[in-house]
Amino acid sequence: MIEFKVETDLKEYDKFINERKGSFIQCSRWPEIKVVWKPYFFCGFRDGERVLACLVLERSLSLCGRIWYTPDGPVTDYSDGEIITEFTKFIKAELKKHGINDCRIYNDGFIVIKAGVGAGAGIGYNCGTGTCCNSIDDNGNMLQVGGFDVLSGDKGNGHWVATQSFRAVYDEICLGKKETLITKLMAEKAGITDRESLLETIAKLESEEAESYIRMFIGSFFEAANSGDEVALEIIDEMAQRGADFTAAHIKKMAFAGETVNVVLSGSMHTKAFSQLYVDALIEKATKECKRNLKFIKLDQPPVTGCINWIFQQYRK
Repeated sequence: MIEFKVETDLKEYDKFINERKGSFIQCSRWPEIKVVWKPYFFCGFRDGERVLACLVLERSLSLCGRIWYTPDGPVTDYSDGEIITEFTKFIKAELKKHGINDCRIYNDGFIVIKAGVGAGAGIGYNCGTGTCCNSIDDNGNMLQVGGFDVLSGDKGNGHWVATQSFRAVYDEICLGKKETLITKLMAEKAGITDRESLLETIAKLESEEAESYIRMFIGSFFEAANSGDEVALEIIDEMAQRGADFTAAHIKKMAFAGETVNVVLSGSMHTKAFSQLYVDALIEKATKECKRNLKFIKLDQPPVTGCINWIFQQYRK
């Protein structure tokens, strides 16, 4: 028997998220960052065993009332059709309880395009917690490249940047390779001055302190890059080239009729931890790879706006 209910034990909820390799944006701490959203936590059990956990965020928007959004979807076994089917029924019933009568499912990789260009065609390149690059062409066809972490060579997301930043410090301290401003900045911010203090951070990166240390490594990287640090600029070049490769794949495989193709940049690495050096390098490399005029648009509104634009577009048909 499968049963779904409102979660009351957030420790057990987070334990399940961690055991199933869920992401930070699916855990109970994410609403502490997304403070304008109201959180709901749901859990599912089969014969008393926990099989699902799901964070849902609610927000009121002036154009369409309240919306619900589940970051990265529920954490569960997606090969178990019974769980997916029953949870879909459950969540639709919960929506109706809260006065929300329409349910649509949108891939967050595509909604950034609708948020950035409305009903038009374009490419969306997202570098936040993860990396993906999506497109909707002039015929309405959709394509995604990336999104499979190391398997698809994803680069430029927060965890990748933090990893490269850590490795740069490791290479200087432990391998005696190039000096980098990242090491000096991490010494100031986190007291990392030698091999022992650096390796101690590995344990911290697996603890509740992980998010703060990841942010320090990311911040130090971009600060070093913007100061012209050679090691950081090499990493900038690598992430910009991968972004250009992903963008070019859409130009080659999809149908964009106009002279100029819109490219929407979204995710925290593009909108919050902003580096003009990186964006300039991305534009230069992507333009060279694509051999097309590209208009880069930094997304300045919540990606969920794309859901609203998409709904209105469908209703007008």
